[in-house]
Amino acid sequence: MPLCTRKPSTWAECPRHRHDELSPLQRDLIRTLPVKGTDAASPMDEFLEENPPLECVVLITGGHVFYVNTEGYRYARYAFHILA
Repeated sequence: MPLCTRKPSTWAECPRHRHDELSPLQRDLIRTLPVKGTDAASPMDEFLEENPPLECVVLITGGHVFYVNTEGYRYARYAFHILA
């Protein structure tokens, strides 16, 4: 199973990873990321403002938590679902 989905078309197709199954390094890195809430219906919806300053965020949408790498775009380029 890949860690992330590249350019996912739905949130449901993002791989799921339990928080406690991530390595300590991964958990520590995720904790340092900014958290953004959105009502984006899909990962391809633009949820960051013009010229986003961030590349990686923890995104909360629909009651679910995702790691998202935007690669400087305003939508998800890579994402995975973080399960509690």
